[in-house]
Parts: sequence; C-alpha cells; structure tokens
Amino acid sequence: MKNPKRGILAIIVAFSGGACATGTGPELPPGEAPTFFLNGTDSLHYAIDFPDTTVGGRFPAFVMVNGSGKQTKTWNTNVTNQMVSRGFIAMRYDKRGTGFSSGDFVSVSTGNSEARLPLLASDVAAAIAELKKNPLVDPTRIGLVGVSQAGWIIPRTVTLSQDVSFTILLVGPTVSIGIENAYSNAAENESRTFAELSDILNGFNGSPGFDPRSDIEGQTVPGLWLFGAADRSIPTAESVAILEDITSSGTKPFSWVVYPDVGHCLQLCGAMVWPDIDDWMADHGIM
Repeated sequence: MKNPKRGILAIIVAFSGGACATGTGPELPPGEAPTFFLNGTDSLHYAIDFPDTTVGGRFPAFVMVNGSGKQTKTWNTNVTNQMVSRGFIAMRYDKRGTGFSSGDFVSVSTGNSEARLPLLASDVAAAIAELKKNPLVDPTRIGLVGVSQAGWIIPRTVTLSQDVSFTILLVGPTVSIGIENAYSNAAENESRTFAELSDILNGFNGSPGFDPRSDIEGQTVPGLWLFGAADRSIPTAESVAILEDITSSGTKPFSWVVYPDVGHCLQLCGAMVWPDIDDWMADHGIM
C-alpha cells in the first residue's frame, strides 16, 4: 500500500460493456423536474444532491462519472452519499442512451474505444459546465469521482475542462483498454495466479485501443487512485506501475492506495476506503 500522506497523489473511477441502443430517452415520471444538460444535440438527465446544511457560502462539488454498462443516476449512490455527508454537492446523471438521457448507448470495445471514450468524456465536461452554474457550488473546488471505466474517461475530461480541481478513481485502470481486456479475459480462469497473469500481459501484442497514459501524464490537478490487489477485472500491478513511472520525477500531485485481498468490488466496500480519501482530501484542502 502506498500511503496517500507520504506518496504522490491522484483520483479517478469507471466501467464498460453492454449492447447498443438509440433513443431520445423515455418521458419523465410525473412530478419529476426536467433537469437536463446539453452536449451538442443530446440531452442528459441529471440530479443534484446537497449536504444537509447549505448555509455559509459555497461548497465543494463533484460529478459522479459512470462506469460501464447502462448506468443511470441511481448507480454508485454508495459513493455519492458518502461524499455528500462530507459536505459536497454531488451531480449524477443518466449515461447517454440510458435512463432519461438521449443519444446512443454503445458498449465500449477495443475497436471503438478511441472514438467512444472521448465522447463519454465530453459528456462529463458538459456536466461540469452545468454544475458550475449552481450558485452554491465553489467553482474552484469541482472534482470528478468515478469507478472502473472512469479510469479512462476522467483523465480525458481533465484535458477538455479547465474547471476540474481534483480527481478520485476507484479501481480505475491506467493501462490501455486492449491490455485491460486481455487481462480480464485471462483472469476469468481463477486458477491463474496474478504472477501468471502479469506474464501473459508481458507477451501482449494485440491492438491497444484507447490508452489514457498521455492524458494522465498531462494532468496537473491532484488525483487519487484506489485499487484492490485481488482485482480480476483490471490489472492492478500494471496500473500502479504506470503511476509509479509517471510520478518518478516527483512533480505529479498523485497518490494511490492498494488494498490487500480486495477485488473489483472496492467501491462497495464502504468504510475501508474513506479514511484514506478523507486524509487525502484534507491534505489537498478540498474538504
């Protein structure tokens, strides 16, 4: 484990998968406010959660970045609720083509990733612009929090928006999507050790698809990555090695923590991660 207090620092989160669907989004339930933000011609439905007390000025805020699959604003509330209880304003939204959002839902693959992931990042950038309009939001403390697939989306969003001040990623890969797919396919055989899986990746010669490394290298805002050592969806050892290489100059405000014996369900593990997140946010003046 790398202690976020002693280490260099960084944050991200996301997932991937699913079939393809197109539409303008179903009608809203009776009585639900028509809260949408636009990205080009697409309308994405969102909700904003406020802390119990909104007296005394402006508050730090974040956009919850969806993972893979048809995730809606009702996903990942275990994460958003924890942040809101700490005084943050949270924005969560229906991924394009899901819930009440228009646009196409397309599963991300190695072949389409170099077009699809930047499009999903542009949705997040549009969400930030909408969140910034809220008079209770401190525009200097807007962050991105995500799970799994968000590991690719968040660093690209940072290149698109100048309003991101921090990132937090749970089980967010730093490897290319081709490497991640090769790893997750090989790791389905649970008899393979993590050392054997690393050997398989050392021989990988397939198409890399989208690679977040250049985006992470260009990130200057503080980021925190949280990993499970027993993750069989993303390669933790290889993701950490990339962070170690990027931060070897000592100039990046990145940190990461690896939790032993924990898999890809890290975001569901509740109390385990929050002391580290709290310490990291306090160290960076985010809370």
